[in-house]
Amino acid sequence: MLAVNFIILSVEGCSKGKVQYYQRILAITFTNKAASEMKERILFYFQELSKKRDVDNILQILKKETGLNKDVIFKASQSIYNHIIHNYSNLSISTIDKFTTSIVRTFAKDIGLSYNFSLEMDNDKIIKPVVALLLNKASKEGGLISNLLVNFALSKADDGKSANIELDLQDFSRELFKEDVIKHINLNKELSVEDCIKTRDVIYLRKNDVVKRIYN
Repeated sequence: MLAVNFIILSVEGCSKGKVQYYQRILAITFTNKAASEMKERILFYFQELSKKRDVDNILQILKKETGLNKDVIFKASQSIYNHIIHNYSNLSISTIDKFTTSIVRTFAKDIGLSYNFSLEMDNDKIIKPVVALLLNKASKEGGLISNLLVNFALSKADDGKSANIELDLQDFSRELFKEDVIKHINLNKELSVEDCIKTRDVIYLRKNDVVKRIYN
């Protein structure tokens, strides 16, 4: 239906003397595959209409939605088709990600980004090096974070699991990319590392108490 709406608007614009009107229409899809399929569908319909052929009842839909007769629609379709073929890069059908990136790139200087920035969609390509960097920094600098990570590794070993915590940190990091996690981060953003340790200790004490009650 998105492709049909695109065609309707394009034909209406062309009928008013603006053959390039389709360039002012922005169509957004979720995936590259969907964007490619939509472009193909639009070109297919315009090509058929330019040859005065009606497929999938598209002509009747256009007549109903635009109020134009078939001769005007056929003529407009031929003009639009020829224009698109020679200006294909101006056919604005894109994914949400690409559209957003283009907007950010336009204002890159204003928000302090390099114009040549790249968008990485694979979370693991971000998570893995960041986790490795965290572990390396904690190992070199020591401190509270280092002690926490060491204790975590030891607790895993006590449970008979691998003491390698890198995969655990990667799994935890993936949770941070989920849409609903931001509300939890905002609710707890004032918590310090010390607060988190105290909360952990309280949870452990309650857990042990529950276990004792069950066995007693």
